[in-house]
Amino acid sequence: MERGLLTQGQLESALEEQKLTGTKLGRILVGRGWVRDKDIVLVLQGMTVVVFQVGGALFGMESLQVLEIIRHLEARSVPGAQSWVEGVIDYRGKVVPVMSLARRLGKPEEAPGPATRIIVYEGRTAGTWGLQADSVLSVVHVSSGQLADAALGETCGLPPLWLSGWASLETGPVALLNIEEVLA
Repeated sequence: MERGLLTQGQLESALEEQKLTGTKLGRILVGRGWVRDKDIVLVLQGMTVVVFQVGGALFGMESLQVLEIIRHLEARSVPGAQSWVEGVIDYRGKVVPVMSLARRLGKPEEAPGPATRIIVYEGRTAGTWGLQADSVLSVVHVSSGQLADAALGETCGLPPLWLSGWASLETGPVALLNIEEVLA
C-alpha cells in the first residue's frame, strides 16, 4: 500500500468479501492490514482536503484523489481537444492530459507563474488527469462540523453536479469539487 491509500484491487477484494460475509468494510480493511483503525476514525470525523486557488476563488478536493502536486509543466497541445484541455504532459513516463481549471470553471485565467501547480488526479472512471491551478494553498483536515452539503451553499456559478459540498475554513468558504463530474 502506497501513501496509506488503498489500491483498486484491494478495495474490490474487500467489497467482494463484504458481499460474501456481511462483515463491515472497515473491519475487513483493518483485518487485512490495509488501513489502521485510526484512519477509519479520521475519515468518519471529516476528510483531508487539498485547497487551491483558481481565478481568485477557493476550491478543494478530497486528498484521496490526489497522486501528487507538481510544479507547472508546459503542456503539449492536442489538436481537436476541448478548449479547457491545456494539452498533455509526461508524468512519470505516462502521458497525462492537463485541464485548465480556470477555463473549465469559467474563472479568470492567469498566466502560469512560480505558484502555478498541477494537481495530479486519479479518478475512478476519468483516469489520470493533471488539474492546473493558480496555486495550492494547503492540505487540511476538515472536520465533519466544517462540511456542508452542496445544496446549502451558493453555487458559485457552477453546475450543481460539479460540487460535492462546502468546507468552512478560516480562509473562507471552499467549494469542494466533484472532479469526476467536472471532467465528464
